[in-house]
Amino acid sequence: WMRDEAWKRIGHLYPKGPKGETIIAWLWARTVKCPNPACGAQMPLVRSFWLSTKKGKEACVEPVVDRRAKTVRFEVRTGDGEAPEGSVNRTGTRCIVCGSAVTFDHVRAEGRAGRMGQQLMAMVAEGQRRRTYVSPAKSQQDTAASAVPHWMPDTELPKQALGFRVQLYGMTRHADLFTPRQLVALTTFCDLVQEARALVLKDSSGDEEYANAIATYLGLAVDRTA
Repeated sequence: WMRDEAWKRIGHLYPKGPKGETIIAWLWARTVKCPNPACGAQMPLVRSFWLSTKKGKEACVEPVVDRRAKTVRFEVRTGDGEAPEGSVNRTGTRCIVCGSAVTFDHVRAEGRAGRMGQQLMAMVAEGQRRRTYVSPAKSQQDTAASAVPHWMPDTELPKQALGFRVQLYGMTRHADLFTPRQLVALTTFCDLVQEARALVLKDSSGDEEYANAIATYLGLAVDRTA
């Protein structure tokens, strides 16, 4: 019931692929502006362009660079061959438009200034007993960008914690860990937990313990999704 009801409310935020495929995942790259004054491109921060390395099912993302326009777009490539080298390594990153080496200090400063963006790299579609990969479309990115959550967790992340390094990039709240569309989905499911409890309460002739138990299990499922 919750899945069907959620689809009625927010299904428009999850459009089909170009051939009517059901998209089950959207893969994004963070971006920051290249510090090279002669470039200034929004450079994608990608550790690996591989999508699948399984033999016979290889797939990767191919960056298509327009050096005159200072832009990058992505196309999915399948079959044998090597994926392009990622733009991020342990020592820093590089701009794939102009080739400039860029330090993590610049990336972090851009993040803290609120200038870190994101760009759709690829989509994962549901296929016949296997996943398929689809090149991104501007309409898909625009649809994701149109999502506006009516609530978000504004609680602060710990200043320092094992495994949490995102604060260095300006992500200081729990809400910063999610995209707006993810927040819309999560808050929709949270609302539906309460609505499901009310339905169970009505159908069980006011048995609050039973309704609370169902709501608890549903809440745990939403928690795992988050």
